[in-house]
Amino acid sequence: MPASPRRASWLARHVSRQAAYAGLLVWAVATTIPIWAALTASFKSTSEVISNPLGIPHALHPDNYVAAWTGRIGAGTYYGIQSEPLYRFGLHSVLAVSIGVALAMGTGTLAGYALARNAERLNFLNRYFIVLLALPAIATWVPLFSLMESLGLLASPAGLGLVYGAMVTPLVTVLMRTYFSSFPLDLVEAARVDGASESFAFARIVLPMSKGVLTVVALIQAVFLWNELAVAEILLVTPDRGTLPMGLIAFKSQFASNLGPQFAALVLAIVPVTLLYIVAQGRITQGIRLGALR
Repeated sequence: MPASPRRASWLARHVSRQAAYAGLLVWAVATTIPIWAALTASFKSTSEVISNPLGIPHALHPDNYVAAWTGRIGAGTYYGIQSEPLYRFGLHSVLAVSIGVALAMGTGTLAGYALARNAERLNFLNRYFIVLLALPAIATWVPLFSLMESLGLLASPAGLGLVYGAMVTPLVTVLMRTYFSSFPLDLVEAARVDGASESFAFARIVLPMSKGVLTVVALIQAVFLWNELAVAEILLVTPDRGTLPMGLIAFKSQFASNLGPQFAALVLAIVPVTLLYIVAQGRITQGIRLGALR
């Protein structure tokens, strides 16, 4: 006897739901295995990493983290370029990323709000920012190197931070303009009627109500810049002034046979971003929810 239309509809929904769950499970396993492999390998010796890459360590080697953090492989021997410990590369990354994100969020948020408030008059500027997003990054490397050299900012993590800010400002501007375009501007207009200036309404009404979205956008830019390598390799010409990705590459190429400390360095590299996400998790959820509602 053929199934009723209601029964067939229920079966179709059930099958599609189970297929979605299966896809999510496969995705979760695929993303968890590399993390598990790196975490367990960071406590193993080199021989155990090779013989048992995914298994639980037979004997823990926490000294791998000490070696990765300080740069020491033994008495008188160091990891990294010119005996630089990994944490120093990390400090350079923190400086460059902090400057880049602060500049991009400040300028991009103001530009996005201005474009949203003056959509028709400044439409050409909105298109300009979109064109900047489509510009291949490689086309800017040579003039960027010449500019930074003329300014005396080569091999400077702070100078790299300025470049990072300029790199991600167009994306921040486009994202924030999209958000502010759906922002309830009647609140701003009500404040203007009460005598508040545009800047006062922006600082006291718009920004406090946009904390979730601002946190999400800032975290996206921070993760991108934390992993950025190409521009850092071009501008930080002095090896001991490199960022964390540069330090990890040097660490691998010079001491590829010592896999335990190498994986420990990789784990240490993801800890700051993970902690940043944990701290900002509440606002991230709020920002995603606000974006969905709008």
